[in-house]
Amino acid sequence: MPAFGLVILLVYAIDHQQTRSLPLLGFYWVPVLLATSFASVRQVAALNLWALALAVAGGLHLGFAQRLPGESALRLLAVTVIGLVSVRITQVRIRQERRLREANSQLTATLQAIPDPLFEVDHEGTLLTIQALKPPWLSQPPAEVLGQRLDQVLPPAAARAIRQTLVEAERDGASVGRQICLPLASGDHWFELSVARKDPRQGLPSTYVVLSRDIQARKQAETALGRQIRFYKVLSRCGRAIESAGSRLALLQAVCQEAVSTGDLTMAWVGLVDAETSLVKPVAMAGEGLVYLQGLQISLDPQSPYGQGPTGRCLRNGQPYWCQDFCHDPATVAWHEQGRRCGWGSSASLPLRCQGQVVGALNLYAPSLQAFTKDIKALLLDVVVDVNLALERFQREEQQQQVRDQLEISERNYRQLTDTIHDVIWRLDAQTLAIRYVSPAVRALLGYEPRELQDQPFASTLQRESFPWLGAIQADAFAAFARQSALSAGAASAGGRGR
Repeated sequence: MPAFGLVILLVYAIDHQQTRSLPLLGFYWVPVLLATSFASVRQVAALNLWALALAVAGGLHLGFAQRLPGESALRLLAVTVIGLVSVRITQVRIRQERRLREANSQLTATLQAIPDPLFEVDHEGTLLTIQALKPPWLSQPPAEVLGQRLDQVLPPAAARAIRQTLVEAERDGASVGRQICLPLASGDHWFELSVARKDPRQGLPSTYVVLSRDIQARKQAETALGRQIRFYKVLSRCGRAIESAGSRLALLQAVCQEAVSTGDLTMAWVGLVDAETSLVKPVAMAGEGLVYLQGLQISLDPQSPYGQGPTGRCLRNGQPYWCQDFCHDPATVAWHEQGRRCGWGSSASLPLRCQGQVVGALNLYAPSLQAFTKDIKALLLDVVVDVNLALERFQREEQQQQVRDQLEISERNYRQLTDTIHDVIWRLDAQTLAIRYVSPAVRALLGYEPRELQDQPFASTLQRESFPWLGAIQADAFAAFARQSALSAGAASAGGRGR
């Protein structure tokens, strides 16, 4: 500003030496008008006053010395108008600058509030700007990578994916939805790209604004949901296998097969407890790494070194054992090397029950850490409940078959006995005294075939003098039946009063 004041003073000095001042009148205001582009209102007003004072002084000089009386009035009018215009121009400029600063501040705050990295690149993939405090995919500060190409700071696959989005944005104006996976220090991380073509400035090529949205949480949720849906399928398939299995071993083998069918589990096996040795014997298995089961020893004895693993603890406590980091869990220290070779990240041992007793365990192995989430645990426990119900059903069927077999043996022995003795054995209906069975010895005694007497009155085989004896037997039978009925009715009545 002092330099502009000196310029105005120089104009005044020149004007003071001239006889005709009108051509120099505008030069008083050239510095003032220039100042309106950057100075404040106060500075422009001060410069106006300085120019006004010198211009009026020059006009007075011309008016008295050069005998031009109208010059002073003309200059006063001109400098006043120009001064007001210059102040107004400065006010408008300052107001626009303030609005621009506010807009830029709002834009900067908005960009800083966006948690996802936003960067601008040219058609070659060169980084022009980066809006992020610390982009997760950069190992260097953003300022140090500006001017570098994407393929210099990102893995080749990710850089190619971004280049493809630039091609789409150049063709369509925008590209949305392409996903890339970057190997970060914390593991693989997923991002979704949104790219928009930026209108080029005159004579310059187009640039592209790229928003890299962090979708790791969403991908993890999608993965977890997918795994949960696949375990629902396991539950459904196990239910069908339980319904169609014809034996206990077939059931357990089908459950193991279905458990590994989706690929979320790499191995499954079922071990049943040997009551005599208290050791666990694998009876069903499926998946990879089955060599692990060869020579496997698991004991129920808490003092035994073979009883400290997940399966032993599960069988002793009757509770599931969830091992979410197989190769680092103290309970699996004896099998860490085997787990690394087989790629086991997690395992689960689930107790199987039959008639209230723990009879075995279902063992599952997954390749990922923390594989058994809360929802998946609930699904697997539902599978175990269905298996337990099926085991009890098979147990009941086996017991019923044993009863039938024993009854058949008893009846066979009874028939052998009755068919070989010489005395006649009768089996009569308690109320009607009709013949229900007679041994073959009746053939020799009465000359009848046993089948001829089936359902006939017992009296038809006796002489008349035996009828009183038969009547006494029938009376005794009726009395015994009446006493039994009275006892049953009394017990029922007492039970009703107790309730």
